[in-house]
Amino acid sequence: MIKVIIVLCMFTAGPLILSNLMLGSKVIERSVFGIMFLLIPKKTDFGFFYDFFNRGGDRGIVIGFNDLLAWSVLLFMITSPRWKKIEWAPKSFPLLLIMFMYSASTIMWAPRKSYVIFTLFLFIRAYIFFIAVANYLQEMEDVEFFIRALVFSVSFQGFFSVYSRYFSGMHQLHGTFGHQNALAQYVNMVSPIFFSMMLYGKTKFNNLYLVGLGSAAVCIVGSLSRGGMAIMVLCLGGTLVMSSYDSFKLRKIRILMLALLGAALLLAKSFDTIYSRFTGAPESSADARDRFNNAALEMANDETFGVGLNNFYYSFTTKYIHVAGNNIDRCGPCHHVYFMWAAETGWIGMWFYVLILVRITLIPTILVLKRRQNAVSAAATGLMMGLVGVELTGLLEPSLRGFRILTHYASLAGLGIALDHIDKRNQEEEKRMKKLKKLQKKRARAAKMQAIAARQTD
Repeated sequence: MIKVIIVLCMFTAGPLILSNLMLGSKVIERSVFGIMFLLIPKKTDFGFFYDFFNRGGDRGIVIGFNDLLAWSVLLFMITSPRWKKIEWAPKSFPLLLIMFMYSASTIMWAPRKSYVIFTLFLFIRAYIFFIAVANYLQEMEDVEFFIRALVFSVSFQGFFSVYSRYFSGMHQLHGTFGHQNALAQYVNMVSPIFFSMMLYGKTKFNNLYLVGLGSAAVCIVGSLSRGGMAIMVLCLGGTLVMSSYDSFKLRKIRILMLALLGAALLLAKSFDTIYSRFTGAPESSADARDRFNNAALEMANDETFGVGLNNFYYSFTTKYIHVAGNNIDRCGPCHHVYFMWAAETGWIGMWFYVLILVRITLIPTILVLKRRQNAVSAAATGLMMGLVGVELTGLLEPSLRGFRILTHYASLAGLGIALDHIDKRNQEEEKRMKKLKKLQKKRARAAKMQAIAARQTD
């Protein structure tokens, strides 16, 4: 009870105090927003009503310091005169609301109803980050600050990974995450943005983006995540192709050669370890994944509307334990986020979830296809590839349902909304300037004609 009171006081008074401090200082405002993303990879949570049995799923009502900062940013924007109004329901909101209500309805038939509430609360937490980012980033200056905050976050993960390897003797690195694959997913979401901004080049932070990209590579190689390495190559390669669609300048060739040199050095340093990781993967690992995924498919085929949100593991260890040979020790979390959704909400829920991901990814994709050749297009190119990368990783890992990866994904979805708004404002400003120039030319011609007419009269 004391813990509940302390947390309630902290999360009530904290946003009020911080939002007022942010109103009085741009430095504090930027610091709070930046630290919010530095804390995403770090576990700073308070948990309530925990049920540790639910392996691989949400185990309780959880709230963390990064939530406190997100609420502070929202409260700051509500009270600041810089924001005339907060957009609470941006693009994708109708689909998100329908999915939330549908997921909530599974509580009616879920065997563990509290588990449904745990994950619904997680979705609300992620949505707050989505709204905060979508509204806070009003100009490209804000977007670049956000990207720099991500650079510092990834650089910290790289530093921590190196420290863990050479000072703590850790073999397979996971940074501050609980698993190496989660670390790989995290850095793969943002490394294409760093690379795309480097290729764009018209910014004074190129060296910083290079540091972020190098740190991301260190994290991927150190994690020894086979899927992470493959996705990173795919995402960065896709970013290069999309960034060079119209032109492949000498500058981009130099950046590419520098990236290849860095990759070659990392591979040379860790080649034996990486080779053994790819060639010596235990068959038991693949067997376990297949077993978990087969259980999810059986649930999806048996239950039209699924077994209930966040109820996969419980159903696996009870009604579907025969898939694991009636041995609870052979049960585990589904390693395919789409099959997990199918198991918990039915095939209808899974395809609706895919539709939401497509809608979110479509926003930066449209900006890329406009080929504006500006900073918005550059950021959108990296964002598009980062989102595609984490969505592909969902075929191998369920991390997109975990708070840290989901919140990061929601934040990047907010970045997509912000870039779309900035692009529209830029286009409106360009149209306004064109009209103004036409009007000025028209007035100049009229003045010239009046002067000629006056001379003729004289």
